[in-house]
Amino acid sequence: MKILVVCKRQYTGLDLLDDQYGRLFEIPEELARLGHQVKGLAVSYRRRNEGVFTPKDVEWQSFNALPIIGHAKIIKAIRTAIAQFDPDIIWASSDASIVHCSAIASNEQEKPFVVDFYDNYESFMLTKLPLMKKMLYSACLKSVGITAVTQLLSEHLRDRGISQGIPISVLGNGINASLFYVRETGACRQALSLPAEALLVGTAGALDSSRGIRVLFDAFEIASRELDNLHLVVAGPRDGTIDAYTNPRIIDLGNRSPTDIPVVLGALDLAIICNLDSDFGRFCYPQKLEEMLACRLPFLAANVGELARVLPLSHQFQARSSTDLAKKILQSFSGENTQEQIKASTWKQRAEALATFFDTVKTFDR
Repeated sequence: MKILVVCKRQYTGLDLLDDQYGRLFEIPEELARLGHQVKGLAVSYRRRNEGVFTPKDVEWQSFNALPIIGHAKIIKAIRTAIAQFDPDIIWASSDASIVHCSAIASNEQEKPFVVDFYDNYESFMLTKLPLMKKMLYSACLKSVGITAVTQLLSEHLRDRGISQGIPISVLGNGINASLFYVRETGACRQALSLPAEALLVGTAGALDSSRGIRVLFDAFEIASRELDNLHLVVAGPRDGTIDAYTNPRIIDLGNRSPTDIPVVLGALDLAIICNLDSDFGRFCYPQKLEEMLACRLPFLAANVGELARVLPLSHQFQARSSTDLAKKILQSFSGENTQEQIKASTWKQRAEALATFFDTVKTFDR
């Protein structure tokens, strides 16, 4: 197939082309490796160098255009790409603005397009602007299919009336197997100058209040009173939440590059995924879950949304309860909490599933 991907350049706090990380970079790459012809349009809401970039196997055209006021430019770029590339199908992702523009251009050219919800776009600030939610719903109804990152999100879209008989496929996140694998703990700690003999609990991801990260810091304060050699290791983008905690056994590694994250995880004895039961947290699929699974790292996750459904209870803690998380941390180090092994999914597996879905829906009659 010839597949055109349309998405934001900046998402999940990273840059699609600079960081070469995550769903919207990895799945198109794997589609290309499977033998499909793939081209991408990356819309930057920040000023970046424009032009054609080929960081790996997929050629991306990057251009700057703000949502709403840049709609005409985005639509024109999609029209041009359709005329030049003549795709069999278009995969549009990232937010209401890009989905809306993709619907207009693809329907004008009578090209089938699939909407990708890598998160609940209704929770984004952009969608809260006047008419944007209506534009998102209208665009979805013009699609031939929808991919949703979780089963819970796919059910939410059906409940909202967005699908109305349009096929929906659950397409979770995955890992780059060349980066995320079991590493030697001592070597990872040495590389990051972490204490070799300590018990290390931690996380690598968004360290802000919207993810409920305060629960982790408070739980550590409780658990550290019971375990003298327990340290908390954190890395990632953050708001001011971490500034309120001055415990000398908190080790802040800063905001690390995606290639450093496997080393951070490899250094830990126990990893934590925090989240809140919000319009965002309820429907998201934490990328860190697959990464921790691939590293075969013991972990605890907030019992929110999809993870509350799919993870065994041995992996869960009460989302807003620092005392419950502290209890589970102590149980993990005492051997009371044994966890079953869960296998990670790769981006190649996700790409194979997406290609099969494209084959199914590209002739779908709306």
